[in-house]
Amino acid sequence: MERTGDAAITMTEAAYDLHVSDKDWFPRVMEAAVALIDHGLGVAGLVGTVSPDSGAAQVEDLHVATGPADFPARLMRAMAELPPESVRLRAHSGIGVLSEVNAEEPRFLEAWRHHIDYAKDGIGVTGLDPNGRGVHIIAPVPETMTLSRAERDRWQMLAAHLSSGLRLRGAVSKVHLEREKNDGLPCGADAVLDANSFGVTEAVNDAQLPDSLRDLRDAAVRIDRARGRLRKDDPDKALEIWWALLQGRWSMVEWFDTDDRRYMLAVPNAPRVHDPRGLTKRESQVVAYAALGDGHKLIAYRLGISRTRVSSALGSAMRKLKVKTQAQLVEKLHALAAEADPES
Repeated sequence: MERTGDAAITMTEAAYDLHVSDKDWFPRVMEAAVALIDHGLGVAGLVGTVSPDSGAAQVEDLHVATGPADFPARLMRAMAELPPESVRLRAHSGIGVLSEVNAEEPRFLEAWRHHIDYAKDGIGVTGLDPNGRGVHIIAPVPETMTLSRAERDRWQMLAAHLSSGLRLRGAVSKVHLEREKNDGLPCGADAVLDANSFGVTEAVNDAQLPDSLRDLRDAAVRIDRARGRLRKDDPDKALEIWWALLQGRWSMVEWFDTDDRRYMLAVPNAPRVHDPRGLTKRESQVVAYAALGDGHKLIAYRLGISRTRVSSALGSAMRKLKVKTQAQLVEKLHALAAEADPES
């Protein structure tokens, strides 16, 4: 799975491409993923939602990028043999090797090898939001395999972009028409930056604040570096500096105006999170991702904030919720969610 070149940045670009239709978006993402994950036996993916409580899955879109046409049907039959509770416990962002993830659940690996009888193992990549909606990409592998730490880190970052890019499309479709009717910024953006000078040409809402203006310029510079020579010279570094969000608020995306001039947009794309009593918005965001099993480094990357701020927000939230461990935190969040929605 160690691939050279700029495939990871190409996949990230595909995740944030607002120039393609909703119908074409997922196939384009899958096409980019093939260069990174295909082992000659096919690649398939789905967009859907896994219930954080029951583990029940609802599939919205299914796409086969390469491989046998019946691969998705085989995959769904194998997944049907995995209990919903096990699905829920496996519902987190990142990459997993089936033989590792299911070491204590051998019946799923057996089902995989039975229904997908041309593969001994598989790689699954999941980009998930706290509400359970996200993208899952899976590739059969001919032999049992392991992943390096660098590969796991790379896919965790890519998974963050998958969920952020999927969420962005929903966010843009809901707000940009209303804003444009009122002479707002394109795609419902809070800021427009010149892609050459990295200066903010227009800004509204919190993007006008001095700290935000500085951070937006810095983010535009980082993304330009990631998309330039760095994508070939050091692709892992290029991916590392392209955060999934900025300040837990904005996705940075490329945009062309009618004269084909290139700009960067800061588009509001904060994840929807449950807001337990007494927590700030930032604490709620950090807690939501911690409950998914994300570490401090990944949460910082997802939200575009420092690890110090992640630690501070998580510590403050845990004190407010009167829990001492992450396991207790997850338990507390489920209890609060059930209390807010007794029928869930």
